[in-house]
Amino acid sequence: MKKTFLSLALFLVSTYAFSCTCGQSLSSNFLNQVKKFDAIVEGKFYRDPVTLRGYIITNEVYKGKISNDTIRIYEGGTDCTEVFDEDLYETYIIGLYKVPDSNISDYYLAPSCVTSVLTVKDEVVLADHNLHIKPKISFFRSRMKRDRLVKKILNRL
Repeated sequence: MKKTFLSLALFLVSTYAFSCTCGQSLSSNFLNQVKKFDAIVEGKFYRDPVTLRGYIITNEVYKGKISNDTIRIYEGGTDCTEVFDEDLYETYIIGLYKVPDSNISDYYLAPSCVTSVLTVKDEVVLADHNLHIKPKISFFRSRMKRDRLVKKILNRL
């Protein structure tokens, strides 16, 4: 019994120490991060079945210089980056950071310690993607009409 308890306790302590530990702050909502993101795009996620790499096929670029309509996404999980499920019918608005020390031109990551991924459903945008924090579009809102959000993004650039 003692060995089981000790093993479980050590496992829980070590996973907390090495996993992403995000703090909830007032500025972690999407709109407060607009100026900090290197790029903001709208598009659909795609995973290459051979390489298992993730890509965003962009419909719209709100911020940043994207040279192709396809952006490679660095995915992680324990290193505080978003992990995407492949749902070809979901459209996302994503705030992205350029992957540090990468020589690939359109290689970005979506941070998970702030709200960086929003889901678009029937012209309504929802902050429902992130498991690490309570995702928000603004301080009080977790849903907003798409055209209103786009206007707010463009006003903050």
